[in-house]
Amino acid sequence: MLPACLHSRVKRVKEVLGNNTCADDRLEAVTEGGVEETDLFREEQRNGALIRCIEDWVEFKDGAVMAQLGTPDMKLPIQYALFYPDRRPMPGKRLDFYELAQITFEKPDMEVFKCIGFAYDAIREGGSYPVVLNGANEVLVRLFLENRIKFTDIQNTLEEVLNQHNPEYNIDLEGILEADRAARNAVINILQG
Repeated sequence: MLPACLHSRVKRVKEVLGNNTCADDRLEAVTEGGVEETDLFREEQRNGALIRCIEDWVEFKDGAVMAQLGTPDMKLPIQYALFYPDRRPMPGKRLDFYELAQITFEKPDMEVFKCIGFAYDAIREGGSYPVVLNGANEVLVRLFLENRIKFTDIQNTLEEVLNQHNPEYNIDLEGILEADRAARNAVINILQG
């Protein structure tokens, strides 16, 4: 099975837009299953839940930005990835702009939200870093949801995994899968250490 970061909509955007965009055109996409370079979201306290309405966005070399808005649910992006290029009907709640009313953007405190900084670093460094970030993060989040680690262990362990990583560049699929496996194992070794 491929790491989640390989299933990102970055690939979809590149396929749809073809030669209009490429990495050096500053294509920046937010991916729920992979590296979230910057998680644009609207925080609203409603019954104790955070509401996110921007699933992903792309910035083009001319500065234009296109965003996909929706309800805070991954069903639609997953359906789109599975059935691309077709759009299929999706039952469920729709985004209500009147309920949404406004979208607020705030610069995150990188000392508090260190994982955002890790994602920026992984994207900047490239190579195997995004794969390692994603693989380690998936294991850490699973362990947290299973109540086996504290929330703060996610960023602390992730930082250690990334600091220990010896990056590879221009890697093939086997190298990507190996980097993912190594990151997942590094998490377990650090936590057992």
